Parts: sequence; structure tokens; C-alpha cells
Amino acid sequence: MSNPGNEHWNALKWLMRYINGTVQIGLMFCKRYASLDLVGYVDADFAGDRDSRKSTTAYYFTLGGNCVSWKAQLQPLVALSTTEAEYVAVLDAFKEATWLQGILKEANLLNGTATVYSDSQSAIHLSKNPVYHERTKHVDVRHHYVRDLIAKVELNLLKVPTEDNPADMGTKVVTTAKFKHCLNLLHISLGYNTFPFITIATINVSFCKASSYMGFIKSEREALLRFKKDLIDPMNRLASWNSSHRDCCTWSGIVCNNVTGHVLELNLRNPPLEEDASSPAESDAENSMLGGKINPSLLDLKQLRSLDLGDNNFEGIQIPRFLGSMHNLRYLNLSLSDFQGVIPHQLENLSNLLYLALEGSLDIDNLGLSHLQGLLLDDNGLKGTLRILGNLTSIEELDLSSNGFEGGIPKSIRRLCNLRSITISYVNLSQPISDVLDIFSRCVSNVLEILDLQESQVFGQLSERLGQFKKLNIVRLHYNSLSGFIPSALGELSTLQLLSIGYNRLNGILSEMHFSNLTRLFVFHAFGKSLMFQVSPHWVPPFKLEVLGLGSCHLGPQFPPWLRSQKHLEYLDISNSRIKDAIPTFVFKIPFNFVNLSHNQIYGQIRNLTKSTQLEVLDLNSNRLSGPLPLLPFNLYLLDLSNNVLSRSIFHLLCHKMNESKRMMQILILNNNFLSEVTPDCWMNLKGLEVLNLDNC
Repeated sequence: MSNPGNEHWNALKWLMRYINGTVQIGLMFCKRYASLDLVGYVDADFAGDRDSRKSTTAYYFTLGGNCVSWKAQLQPLVALSTTEAEYVAVLDAFKEATWLQGILKEANLLNGTATVYSDSQSAIHLSKNPVYHERTKHVDVRHHYVRDLIAKVELNLLKVPTEDNPADMGTKVVTTAKFKHCLNLLHISLGYNTFPFITIATINVSFCKASSYMGFIKSEREALLRFKKDLIDPMNRLASWNSSHRDCCTWSGIVCNNVTGHVLELNLRNPPLEEDASSPAESDAENSMLGGKINPSLLDLKQLRSLDLGDNNFEGIQIPRFLGSMHNLRYLNLSLSDFQGVIPHQLENLSNLLYLALEGSLDIDNLGLSHLQGLLLDDNGLKGTLRILGNLTSIEELDLSSNGFEGGIPKSIRRLCNLRSITISYVNLSQPISDVLDIFSRCVSNVLEILDLQESQVFGQLSERLGQFKKLNIVRLHYNSLSGFIPSALGELSTLQLLSIGYNRLNGILSEMHFSNLTRLFVFHAFGKSLMFQVSPHWVPPFKLEVLGLGSCHLGPQFPPWLRSQKHLEYLDISNSRIKDAIPTFVFKIPFNFVNLSHNQIYGQIRNLTKSTQLEVLDLNSNRLSGPLPLLPFNLYLLDLSNNVLSRSIFHLLCHKMNESKRMMQILILNNNFLSEVTPDCWMNLKGLEVLNLDNC
């Protein structure tokens, strides 16, 4: 801080914006329930710190519904799995619960046992089941302090759905809707009708007036029950919506004003799947979709500002016209829920609406919502031109992907001076990229952060005009017909974080100049047979990549020495890149989970990989690797070493006690090597194996 620069100044401005925007948000201490119960919520974000790969712990404790203790910080050790990270977080929460419980019992304020809620079922099982487990054998013995407390019934550890765990907001960045929901669960809100007690930093601590907490609104509770009655809920997601839970403000998906009791948000979006979700998880997600009809009783929620019914299945019903009478709506999400038909013109009456997401077979011809800030209409089968765009003068986020638009991006879009994000992918624009950049180069270039035109049939050469877009964070232009050289102006985009330009017809040289100011870049894809990297052997890139895809680019003949500096890489694909070199020892010291070095001429022996604990996919096929097969890491499920000159027995691959990966292995390809036979009995160790190729071993 002795020489502050623009980055420090920008950080200070962000801090001041946060303080200014949250100055009225604070803690309110009220008598909410008849008893004073100590309840905690805990969560962890596995390996969330990009520098140290440490996980983050967050917990919050409430007493009688009022937040009294909280923490969010990095864990002191590097967890080797999500389960361990969650278990370490539970340990921290239990230590805090023990301390709080002791104070409260000494003051005769607490008679029962405190309860801590976690959304990790595996951590809960581990805390209650002392049986040795291969995937948790590295968990420090001191963490089993949790088991002792549970066994002595001094604390309880129970499951809470992720969407209802307020500790989630302490571990990572969450959406605005989720953040508000978490605050509501902890009764942290605007301090209306309160007596300010003390202000510390930006947190207001207040005591409620005797008459200020009104609780839920009875008519709104009845309206919600009528709404539920017309829904189909196969997985009983709305189980809390019943007579035993009298206060509807505590129901799942409901956010109320903590003072007036009015329902402000109704969040019934089906939880999205993780990218690597298994088939059973996909099946569960499909079965948990809500369906049925949308009851007009929602009109009785007079103060409703946010309605999210996304990712459900309403089987082709039309969007209800009565939604146009919910004048306080600011956020409406009906995407991925199989609504069909014409978008009702009544939605034009929603003068306060800022964000609209619709998806299905819809007709948009007469939609007039010029005041919108966000419009998501992807995958709607929309046809015609994009002339409507010029009227959305307040728009900040626009997504019209996977539609049937033709005729290109209109010049009228130059008027959209607030446009921060535009996604028009998987359409047929048939337009030169130079025209697109020219249209955006007016006032739009000063604010545009996301440009996504992947697979949109744009063509031609990228121009130096690209350097005018100083605020670009994300650029996706892959699967098009772009040609020619990549402009050196690319290196001027100092805010760029993701760049994907592969599967085009680009050619020429990529030099150090192209990356000179890309200090924030962490994802780079540029698959292409005619691109050549030409950098100094001593070059140290300014970026810290997590994803690198340069398949079929010309990187060789030496293995790129600059990769040594990329210590945070998780995904590496430099297949078919003309490398003729020994496999370097530093490669497997990087925490990869995906590595593809296939179709090169890499030679040498593969060393012991057991310390590459995060590696899941390793493809080294069609090289010149020799020697024995290596010992493998636990999480590896795909191994392709085909078409090499590997020799000796594969006995230790299957039978050696150190080779733990055999329990996870699903795909094993070893054909076209010089390996000897193996004892048949050891194949029983590969219980999860689905694909095996040993031809010509």
C-alpha cells in the first residue's frame, strides 16, 4: 500500500459503494418465538481460494431467531475433498456452539441442546459413523471431537436444504435473490420502526418496538396455500407449507419483510444441477420439478417483488394473463418451465419490472417493455429480425440465444448505451464480425462486459477495433467462420477474464504482445490448426489460468516452459500441438483435474501420480511414452495410454495396494503397447469399470 494504483482505488470505490448500499441493513433483536433456542448454520466452499486452494468456513448462530454470532474465513489447512472441507467447518461451528451454550446455560437462558444445521449429508454421516472410510482416512483425528459431542447428546447436527442454509452466503458470491433470502433467514433486514442501539462499522444493531413485529399476513398465507393446492409437487418440495408451520414467512422459498410481514419474494426455482452431476441426480432433479396450474391467488400478494418459477415443468400451459396485474413485480423468471403460446400483452403493464426471463415456444412480436434492464428469451423458437432491440433503451442484460433470428444485429442497437451483456449464440446472424464491432463501437463499447456470439455464423477478420472495448470480461466467439490474424489490440483488454475463439479459421502468430495486459485472464480456449505460439523461452505470462485449451495449435517442438508458472491450472488440453520433448516433471505438480497431451511425440516415463489428488481425466494416447505403468491417484476415472511403447506387467495397476484409483476407474484404454499379461483375479478390483481396451498390448 506504499504505492497505491488504479486497482487499489477501484477496490476502495467498491468498498464505499457497499457501505453506502448497506447502511440501512442491520440486526434486529425481537421476541420472535416463545423459547430461546440456540440454532447454528454452517457451510464450506471447497478449495475456493485461488491462491492457496484452501476452503472457506462460514457459520451463523441465532438465539430465539436473532443472529448473535457469525464467522467467515479460510480454513487453516488444505482440505483434500468436499467432505473434509464440510467436516472441518462443522468442527469450527461446534466449538462456537459449545462456547455459546456454556455461557447461556450459566445464565439460565438455555435449557435444551443447541442444534447445528449443515447441507452436507456426507459430513453428517461422517460425524455419526465412526467406521473407517478410504476417502476420509486423512481427516485429522482432532476433528472427531464432533463425534464425541454428538455421542454425548451435547449438540445436534441435522440436515438443511442448501437453498435454506443462510451460511451459503458466507462462503462464496451468491445471486442477489439468494443473498436476500439468506438475510431473511437470519432476520437481517432494513431497520424500520426500531430503536437504534449501536452502530459498528456498517452493521446497525437495533431493538424492535413492542408493536413493530407484525408477523405474517393471514390473507397472504391463505393465498399461498391456494396457490400450492393447484401445483403438482411430486417430491414434496413444499412440505413446510402446512398448518404445523403457522408462520408462512418461514416456509421454503418465501422471503418476507421482517417488519410488515408482507411476502416480498417467491423463489420456487428447481435447484440447478452441478455440471458433473450423475444420472441419479439428473433423475432426482427432473422428478422434483413443480407442475400444474398457476393459481390467481398470487394477486393477493400485494407487495410481491420477485417471482421465480424457473426450471420447472408446466407442460405447455400459457403464461397467465393476471401476472400483468402484479404491479410491484421487479423480477419475473419463467424460463425452462415449458410455458408456451403468445406472451400476454398484459405484461406491458408491469412498469416496475426490471428483469424478465421467459423460455418455451413464445411469440414476442408485440412485447413492449422498453424499461426492462434484463431480458432473457433464449430457446424460444423466435423468428424474424432483431429490430425490436433498438427500443430497449434501458436494457443491461440481453440473451436471445437459440432462436431463429435472421438478418444480423441491427444498427439501432447503438442506442443501447447501458448494455453490459449481450448473448446471441446458436443463431444465424450471417454477418461480418467487423460490422458487429462497428455497431457496438459507439457508446456500447464503454460499458459492454460480456460478448457471447458463439456459433452464430459470424465471419471475417477481427479488427484492431476490438481494443476499444476496455471493459470486456467475457468474449465467446468459438464455432464461427472468423479468419485472418488475431489483432494485437487483444492485449489491451486488461479486464478480460474469459476468451474463447477456437474452432474458427484464424491463423498467424500469437506473441507476448497479444497477452501483455491480460492480468485477469483465467480461461483461454483457442483450438485451431493454423495458430502458432511464438514467445520467448523465458516468458512469464501476466495471467494465472485455470482453464487452457490450445488443441491443434502449434506450440512445439519444446514443451511450453511458460506453463511452469501456471500453478492454478485445472484443465489443460494441448493435444496435437507438435510437441517433441520429454514429459517435464513439473506438469503433475500442478493441481489438474483434466489433462490431454495426446497426439504429440512426448517421450519418457510417467512418474508416480498418487500425489495428483485432484486428477480425474488423463489422456496421453498416441505419444512415445515408455517404461512401466504409473501408480495412479484416487479420483482418476479415465485413463488413456494407448498407442505408446509402455512395457512390463500391468499387475501393479490392478493389484498394488498403493494404486487406489482402481476403485474409481471407469474407462481404461491401454491398447497398442507392449504390456504383459495380468493375474485375472485382480480384475475384480475394478468394480466401477465400464470401458476396457487391451488390444495388442
